[in-house]
Amino acid sequence: MKTTHTVEIAALLAALLVPAAPLACDEHAKDAEHACSHAKTGTVTAGDASAKGRRIVIPIAGMHCSMCAQRVTAALADVAGVRFVETSLDARRAVVVYDRSKAKPEALATAVKGAGYEPGKPRAN
Repeated sequence: MKTTHTVEIAALLAALLVPAAPLACDEHAKDAEHACSHAKTGTVTAGDASAKGRRIVIPIAGMHCSMCAQRVTAALADVAGVRFVETSLDARRAVVVYDRSKAKPEALATAVKGAGYEPGKPRAN
């Protein structure tokens, strides 16, 4: 009996330690109608808009509301070397200014994926 409870507790603890799905709200579901109450337009920025560095545009699939744009912006802003991020929900893209010696486009794509969205091919801007 003691072993059974130990196994059950271990399984419960393991389930609690699994990270939650990276979704901005409970209404986000792939291929489903998105009906959350968050704003469906807008732009979210982070960093210094006058920052110097390489500037690229990353198309982003899967954003449905302002919370999505906030999650993408925060994820990109957390990448070392990123100086400015502007995520447009309307254009479904992020504009990123970064230090090429500290950040790479692959790291930016990984950050977008980690936030739960699908990055397209980055292009210089």
